[in-house]
Amino acid sequence: MYRITLQQNLENRPAAAFDVVYTFAGGPQVWAVVPVVPVQDRAVIVVNCPAHNLINQPGVISRALRAHYPVAPNQVDYTISSVQP
Repeated sequence: MYRITLQQNLENRPAAAFDVVYTFAGGPQVWAVVPVVPVQDRAVIVVNCPAHNLINQPGVISRALRAHYPVAPNQVDYTISSVQP
């Protein structure tokens, strides 16, 4: 599990899904993440990403949490300020 802190708050509407987007020199990598607890603090989200280590990624240029919503705007990226175990 990872505790992701965002630079801006999540919108006050339920997201259908979340991804993390890590940008490297060679381009972006996108991994699906699943919230493990209900989102209460809109600046922090606790997620599970069993296939990838979100902390030890060398060469990361930028990190974002991408929220997918059922209504427009359908996709919103939030800048990640920190990722903790």
